[in-house]
Amino acid sequence: MLKIKHIRLKEKYEANGIENKYCSKCSYPLVPSAFEEIKLAEESRIKTLMIFIGKVQVGIQNSKF
Repeated sequence: MLKIKHIRLKEKYEANGIENKYCSKCSYPLVPSAFEEIKLAEESRIKTLMIFIGKVQVGIQNSKF
């Protein structure tokens, strides 16, 4: 049911040129560009966490000696 609702919202977006890229109730991406924005933000967070983890590992290794 939820998927059908999002398909209808997407059709409405495409037909009327509405400015909303996301569902106002659940933030589901309605257009491919919105999905790409989410994906890029997640990739950025992952890179930041990987750098942090690397620094923590180096700190642990340095403290052992």
